[in-house]
Amino acid sequence: MILIDRDLARDFLVRVVKEAEQRVKENRILSIFPDKTRGGDIKIIKPFKRGAEILAKKLNLKVQPILIVGAKNA
Repeated sequence: MILIDRDLARDFLVRVVKEAEQRVKENRILSIFPDKTRGGDIKIIKPFKRGAEILAKKLNLKVQPILIVGAKNA
């Protein structure tokens, strides 16, 4: 698991990209869960942060968005 600390932003991003790159080399799957930034009313889609986009571009990865309905009730 790679945890993101948004308060450390730019310096932290370098470490995250390196860790993600290592996992991709090991043929591991990267899953990004935007905890605490989604939620609320399912009818309102909040703007997405750019973290997944940055990782995908830097590591030349494809992105497959998914929606988990009812997770807040689990």
